[in-house]
Amino acid sequence: MPTHQDGASPDAVVPVALLLAAGGAQPSEVIVRRANELLGTDVSVALVNDALAALGAQGLLEGSFGAWTPKPSRLREVTWEQLGLHAYVRELQALLAIEERHA
Repeated sequence: MPTHQDGASPDAVVPVALLLAAGGAQPSEVIVRRANELLGTDVSVALVNDALAALGAQGLLEGSFGAWTPKPSRLREVTWEQLGLHAYVRELQALLAIEERHA
């Protein structure tokens, strides 16, 4: 996972990675709202954008600023296998599905 050396806050990188692994591509503003509401993480659009850039630099996303596309298998590998957060990803998937049904 990216660190402070990559220019991104770990406090933003992990929640962003979790949300992308659970819900696929999302606008930065949606990631901010979901991180705040679902994960209790206080992040800004700027922090999310830095996290997206750091994840892209690590090969977890494709594209460029404003048009990132997650690489699901790589995100799953990192969040599930390396960080052991598979239960969080599954729970987020369920919460996002409920959110989308009520939207």
